[in-house]
Amino acid sequence: MNLTELKQELQNIDIYLLDQILKGRYDLNHKILDAGCGGGRNLFWLAKNEYDVYAVDAKEEALESLMRTAKTLEISIKPDRIKLGELQNLEYDSGFFDHIICSAVLHFAKSHEDFDLMFSELVRVLKPGGCLFIRMTSNIGI
Repeated sequence: MNLTELKQELQNIDIYLLDQILKGRYDLNHKILDAGCGGGRNLFWLAKNEYDVYAVDAKEEALESLMRTAKTLEISIKPDRIKLGELQNLEYDSGFFDHIICSAVLHFAKSHEDFDLMFSELVRVLKPGGCLFIRMTSNIGI
């Protein structure tokens, strides 16, 4: 496989998430939520390889982009698994997910209270013993 094919296969997945996948941390029978999924870059490889994926984002245009790209790539993601919603109020039962991916999202919190609310919701919908993958950036030191 050449570099172009590899890039197309991985669809710009977060490199640290890819590391966790390669280490075998994700199982096919696990429910995986991409919280703040944007255009879906972290879901496409998982969905293509038949992982049980869910997506939520606060921006309708991001979800529309996700669905268009999935269609173009011929990747099936069940429409009822893609939701428009805020991380502060997730419409899932407590303990529903085995894994939650939240990559480059939480640093957009409007305040410490907003951050705490988003984080609390992620923990609420995560199964006990589940894995919460968070990647953030900061302007501290920049």
